[in-house]
Amino acid sequence: MVRAEQSPITEPAAKAVSTWSGQAREQAVQRMFTAIAGVYDLNNTLLSFGLHHHWKRLTASYVPTVTNGRALDIGAGTADLALLIEPKM
Repeated sequence: MVRAEQSPITEPAAKAVSTWSGQAREQAVQRMFTAIAGVYDLNNTLLSFGLHHHWKRLTASYVPTVTNGRALDIGAGTADLALLIEPKM
């Protein structure tokens, strides 16, 4: 049997983002979001078996229609929920 030689690790190869601070954390989070942005909707669809579309329409149905109203979608992501609510404003 051939064994790969292991060398001792003096520094962790990657720290959890939660332990980073300042600019390093900001850059790591930005890289993560940039990496998943192109497949975000596809991942939601696959992971929820398409149910997230139903959940968003259901959520939007609970928002009352308000003349000249305003709504803030804090976790907008791709803004699809905001776009479902917009006609009610």
